[in-house]
Amino acid sequence: MESAQLGYAIEKQSADEVVLTRRTRESDVRVAVRRGEEVIQYQFDTGILFFNHMLEQVAWRSGCNLQAHFREIQSIMAHLVCEDVGMVMGRAFLRLVEIMTESVGVQGYGEAHGTIDEALAFSMISFEGRSGAFLDLSGSPGAEREMVEDVHSWSLRQFFDGFAQGGRATIHVRALSGMDPHHTWEAIFRAFGDALGKSLAVNPRRKGSSAGLKGTLD
Repeated sequence: MESAQLGYAIEKQSADEVVLTRRTRESDVRVAVRRGEEVIQYQFDTGILFFNHMLEQVAWRSGCNLQAHFREIQSIMAHLVCEDVGMVMGRAFLRLVEIMTESVGVQGYGEAHGTIDEALAFSMISFEGRSGAFLDLSGSPGAEREMVEDVHSWSLRQFFDGFAQGGRATIHVRALSGMDPHHTWEAIFRAFGDALGKSLAVNPRRKGSSAGLKGTLD
């Protein structure tokens, strides 16, 4: 009986809005994504203050209204919070891309740089059915520091792994400079949010197709 209640469940879905949940024996995550709003609004409750702040960057830079709520069912570690939220958020954006593909056509990929003070980062995302997150943080000492505010840097990596899994997307992140870990990760999430927003651009020429030449996300 319990297993039938586990996994993803869609509450709403359209070319403008997707709301879904994912329940496991460890956590319960709900994510809402809405594009095209004139005023950007966001609400995050993950239990990790810095992670909440990074998700704010994603919302602001992508131009999407975002909500993400995490509820633990068992006592778990921060890396799983970041990964699970990433998976559900990735799945929500994937569903949005799928619906837009059939209704209006969507670009499906985007790239961007992000910066704050001494930190500079680059990110690219492509929704084409190939899951993978490739992070190179070697250019920034700040990104390699163990802690940033109230979370381990390694846990923040798990967000991108989770997003790639849930979104069946290829994600590349490069930390190009940065000494302060806060600045470095903020530059990374700014770049990612901007790239994500660009991937949602309407492109009528790709209606019914995909970002890759194979023409499908499957």
